[in-house]
Amino acid sequence: MGGASGGLYSLLLSGAAQALVEDVSPKAWVHALKAGMETLSKYGRAEVGDRTMLDSLDAAYKVLVKLLSDSHADPVEVYQQAVEAAESMARQTAHMQAKAGRASYVSKDQVKEPDPGAYAVSIWLRASYEAVKLGV
Repeated sequence: MGGASGGLYSLLLSGAAQALVEDVSPKAWVHALKAGMETLSKYGRAEVGDRTMLDSLDAAYKVLVKLLSDSHADPVEVYQQAVEAAESMARQTAHMQAKAGRASYVSKDQVKEPDPGAYAVSIWLRASYEAVKLGV
């Protein structure tokens, strides 16, 4: 991760915060994630599939939307599956062509590791899941 990550996380969190002003239910958090991703995409000029942190965020988001539509789903179990999807996608970015971010300036033959931003997302999602699971 480079020097831009702080600004990118600021965009993500600022966009997400508005969705949590009046509601902090699991569904509100899903809406917050989507709003944060949209803000990040708008100002960061990256899209899902560009080999960025958006890829891991989107993988988690898709699982959350699908599984939370089931009113009987356990939100903690749903979150676990979303984290696993983000981790899987972070690994998959190693095989993607970079279309945004610093890796987009490097030959694809030289980019063989997972995207650092996507990997970082999977780390903090895992950490937050572990805290939720423990009731911290």
